[in-house]
Amino acid sequence: MWQRLLRLLLAALDVYAALLVLYLPLRALFGDRLWPVALLSTLLHWVLLPAFALLPAMLWMRRWPAAAMLSVNVVAFLYLFGGLFLPQPSALADSYNLTVMTYNVAHSFVAPNDLVAVLRSSEADIIALQEVTGEQAAAVERDLRDLYPYQVLYGYGVPGKGLLSRYPILEEELFYLQAQRLPHLRATLAVDGAGPALQTVSITVIIAHPPPPGLSRGVYCIHPYAAAEIASLAQMTTASGPGILMGDFNLTDQNDNYALLSEAGLTDAFRAAGWGFGTTWSARRPGPLRLLVRLDYVWYSVHFRAIRSWVGPDAGSDHLPVLAQLAWQSEAQK
Repeated sequence: MWQRLLRLLLAALDVYAALLVLYLPLRALFGDRLWPVALLSTLLHWVLLPAFALLPAMLWMRRWPAAAMLSVNVVAFLYLFGGLFLPQPSALADSYNLTVMTYNVAHSFVAPNDLVAVLRSSEADIIALQEVTGEQAAAVERDLRDLYPYQVLYGYGVPGKGLLSRYPILEEELFYLQAQRLPHLRATLAVDGAGPALQTVSITVIIAHPPPPGLSRGVYCIHPYAAAEIASLAQMTTASGPGILMGDFNLTDQNDNYALLSEAGLTDAFRAAGWGFGTTWSARRPGPLRLLVRLDYVWYSVHFRAIRSWVGPDAGSDHLPVLAQLAWQSEAQK
């Protein structure tokens, strides 16, 4: 009986190794257009990770074909995610100009007082909020005006947006794109002491919430308008000088639409200056693997560089906040 169970286990390991080796060329050829590829890409960091434990076992058992396939998976993990586990260079305490934060507060999941406490302790200069309710907006406006004198709050629940700033907000606009499902918020801020000459600079800040993936006829699929929305948001961020794009993007860094942002000239702050997987969802799921994927991002234009990025504390939402310290990039460094 034990020998039969061992054979079944080894057969399952062979299937695991072979499927991942098959996934890589399918991803290169078809990307998220194939739903199994899109689903596997979303969870790829966890799927590849067991190969590190299985490879030594297959080598010890001299199961060379399985070991060869697992080696491909180990190399793929190191190529795709290895940089996230390298030590980040330390930065001087005064070497950055802005601390920014994005947080999907999941409407009624976060108590207004808890939200105020997390935002107050963040020490961020600019805060982007998604899924803000009327009660949360009222508490933020009442209790955080001393820290953030400039506020834009739309307490609509799931479509709700909020922008808190220590710097003047010159103009703001709540707008919809192709999906017409969740609005985005665009604002222009006058940030003093931001440039190399410490002058006042206008910065575009966009708070985004592209449509999430879902099921079509019972099959996992990326929202058909997500790519167009993300491309439009990237273009708006880079269209007129310095820009910061933050929010819940409903994608991971292995999904096709992630590349649209980097190809547009934006940089993912956590990829540039974070450590680890940086998973932000789902914080309300029980168990050790409750935080499965990173859906929340801070993106910035070539006018900045990230000094540090990290995941913030849990206040009750199914998301965790993401923060980043951004330094002004000199002309010579761009």
